[in-house]
Amino acid sequence: QADIQIKQYKINYKNEWEQFLKYYGYSSEDDLKKDIIKQLKSEAVAKKYIKEGVTEDDLKKYYDENISTELTVKHILIKSTATENSTSDEKKAAEEAAYNKASELIKKLDEGADFETLAKENSEDASNGGLITGVNKAGYDADFYAAALALKDGEYTKTPVKSQFGYHIIYTVSRTEAESYDTLKDSLYDKVVDQKISNDSYLTYKTWDEIRKKYNLNITDTSLK
Repeated sequence: QADIQIKQYKINYKNEWEQFLKYYGYSSEDDLKKDIIKQLKSEAVAKKYIKEGVTEDDLKKYYDENISTELTVKHILIKSTATENSTSDEKKAAEEAAYNKASELIKKLDEGADFETLAKENSEDASNGGLITGVNKAGYDADFYAAALALKDGEYTKTPVKSQFGYHIIYTVSRTEAESYDTLKDSLYDKVVDQKISNDSYLTYKTWDEIRKKYNLNITDTSLK
């Protein structure tokens, strides 16, 4: 991992590598590598300590919020034409127009129109005929995902679905069912730890403070008074 980090640093600072080392107080690349290894070991110990405190509730919460059936869908997106400067009446009218247009397209689908053709001709997101892969609970608008999940494969929504982007007509192509909590439980510990660290940038430092207190580690720095 240390070698990978150094390689990335060299890519980023390829013409200023020596200046980079000097700026951060390293007399050589080897000194930088030693510092990175030390930091990685410190983080590994902290993660192990945090992992010991992960509860069943933490695991279930992560599973419920992040693990879901993954869908492949097609969609047609109709956006409101209103802008930030539009009046409330103009915004309302634009919303109604977008909804009505989406409803009209659904009627065309009911009459046998081709979904991809309608997407290419009308959608604000017409790439690949509106095809989206890897649609899951964690990464997509909640209403969009719920509507897509409720469909059987080969079905489309019979009313427009509102999201933060506009009105969608969603066609569910296929799905990959989520693995059960019991199957994934052991693999979730590290994900929960990473999420906790991501949510609190000081957690590693606070954890080391707890470790020092727990094991009575007194660190004396002769350079500091």
